[in-house]
Amino acid sequence: MTVRVGIDIGGTFTDVVMIDSDGNIVVDKVPSTPPNFANGVMNGLGKLPVPIEALSYFSHGTTAATNAIIEKKGARTGLITTRGFRDVLEIRRADRGKLYDYWWRPPQPLVPRPFRREVTERIAFDGSVLDPLSESEVLEAVDFLRGHDVQAVAVCFLNSFTNAAHEQRVKELIVERWPDVFVCTSFEILPELLEFERTSTTVANAYVGPIISTYLEDLERQLQAQGFAEDVYIMGSSGGMMTATQAEQLPVSTAVSGLAAGVMAGAEIAAQTGRENVITLDVGGTSSDIALIHRSTPRLTNEWMVEFGVPIRLPAVDIHTLGAGGGSIAWIDAGGALQVGPQSAGAVPGPVCYGKGGAEPTTTDAQLLLGRLNMELWRERYGWDLDLAAAEEALRVKIGDPLGLTAVEAADAILRVTVNNLVQGIRLVSIERGYDPRAFTLCPFGGAGAMYGVDVAEALSIPEVVVPLHPGVTSALGLLQVDLKQDLMRSALMVQGEIDLDLLTGLYAELEAEANDLLEGADVPAERRILRRQADVRYFGQSKYMTVSVPDGPVDDALVATLIENFSSEHQREYGYTMPPHIAEIEIANVRLAAIGQLDRPSIVSSADATAHGSATSCRPVYFTATGSVETPILGRAQIAQGQPVLGPVVIEQSDATTVVSPGWQAVADHLGNLIVSHVHVGSDTGGSHGN
Repeated sequence: MTVRVGIDIGGTFTDVVMIDSDGNIVVDKVPSTPPNFANGVMNGLGKLPVPIEALSYFSHGTTAATNAIIEKKGARTGLITTRGFRDVLEIRRADRGKLYDYWWRPPQPLVPRPFRREVTERIAFDGSVLDPLSESEVLEAVDFLRGHDVQAVAVCFLNSFTNAAHEQRVKELIVERWPDVFVCTSFEILPELLEFERTSTTVANAYVGPIISTYLEDLERQLQAQGFAEDVYIMGSSGGMMTATQAEQLPVSTAVSGLAAGVMAGAEIAAQTGRENVITLDVGGTSSDIALIHRSTPRLTNEWMVEFGVPIRLPAVDIHTLGAGGGSIAWIDAGGALQVGPQSAGAVPGPVCYGKGGAEPTTTDAQLLLGRLNMELWRERYGWDLDLAAAEEALRVKIGDPLGLTAVEAADAILRVTVNNLVQGIRLVSIERGYDPRAFTLCPFGGAGAMYGVDVAEALSIPEVVVPLHPGVTSALGLLQVDLKQDLMRSALMVQGEIDLDLLTGLYAELEAEANDLLEGADVPAERRILRRQADVRYFGQSKYMTVSVPDGPVDDALVATLIENFSSEHQREYGYTMPPHIAEIEIANVRLAAIGQLDRPSIVSSADATAHGSATSCRPVYFTATGSVETPILGRAQIAQGQPVLGPVVIEQSDATTVVSPGWQAVADHLGNLIVSHVHVGSDTGGSHGN
């Protein structure tokens, strides 16, 4: 029997999904075990109904790289750079994280100034050598870093993207002199223009390299000790899997792997349900992550920041994160306005209702008081009681009394502010980038996503919400629904009218050869390889570019014309205008190639039963902004019959999430077990039940 497992490691919980060859699915959550996250993974695997040695596929997403950068717990890192460019990491782009805060100070660079060593060398913009590399200075720098217990070294020289000879020689010298240190060069990581971003990305890769390598080695050792003999796959930030070996070589590309897995699960749901345009909303305990899928393809970005001043210029799923989650704290600002987040109560002490020392009201406390959370189900799941009285008191004292509201009104106000925050986040990834959210379906997941989904959709006039089969572990499920993927690129810098077709042909041929070598190394047969050409295009003189698709076939004038047409179309959609050729010529900045190795994807047996009775297990008062408190039917997810509409208001409960269906909406389970929640058209006969 084929048994596939996906595990997503979060800060509080580690989510586990298992699918066997018959399509049966098993889901679970276990506490994460920082700093030794591999122990939590093994604990999750130990709860599965099959032994580890029986697993045929194992993949997971990890926040180890992200946490190392945010918490400044990465490796002690050194930088070897061109003389005169030691302070690039501190100068940045001369911008500020908080423009009007005089007291704001930027975070310290990942490499302290004493560990940034300059050497004599200089490559010109055209790749010619201006100053030869001083190997004696390189060895002096290496000895200095080694003597100060540095664990990783980044090498980044000016204009090395046009000629990598100096960087390659420095790496050879380091490996000869110091074979056990982690070392990477900018040409390996990011061979393109923009000195600061290239240096930042290379340094970040070195900074997390030993952390990821140690973690993966520990995990593989524990898995092998339990009889697992297959490859370990790691989710990459751009929405595809990597082998453990590839992840160790480019560890920074795993920085948002868990978040990317959730988006890819949303893309798979969109494809399975025949919906091309989807906005995913992943609401966790501390934050919410929002992404847009257009024409069945998640939107990607080529630059993102883990924190201010640390840009990572590598392809990643374009995810907007905001501080709105189950633990987000509600507070009143100096002007007397109610705010929610970004501060969070976290897992410890947690919301007030947890009874573990939390004193500040959170969104979870508000949801509990509004009747949306089941206290008995919580007790069954986690073994302890929620403290409703304490939550009510905190809401009344901290929010209600200062604003002249009752505790319930305060809870509703918190809900509305949170929904507005989520709405603004969705506007940012949709309207502000040229997409109309009314043409999209909302896909909420995470522990709290389905509680907010309908409210958010209503505020944006989104007509439909699709709640996945297991919302609380959707990211872990996404780990089993993606292919292998590596993103490759080379600098081009060709202006329209002066494009060298032979050079362009050679660049793509070089990328394709590298891609085939990578896929062959991952044991992907030729017939399961897909190579997708792309290019970074901009108007000449711009610093930013747009990545557009490039057709297959010979690299000729027709291909270039199609490339330019694709750029113009994307620029018009996102910015509302294009520039005529006599005003601004178009430049190809970089050429890219996505190397994809198709993997077998599991099918899932739907849990929706066409004969389910759909009767409410109970009723309780639930507060809705538009109607106030309403006696609302409570249904278990398994009670909803396939194809049979259930009219709101209704609360649908399952072990990993709660779905709230407001008055005027209805929920239908489709053939895959997803809940399709949509408006009830006034005057129509839906034939649906009210859950009673």
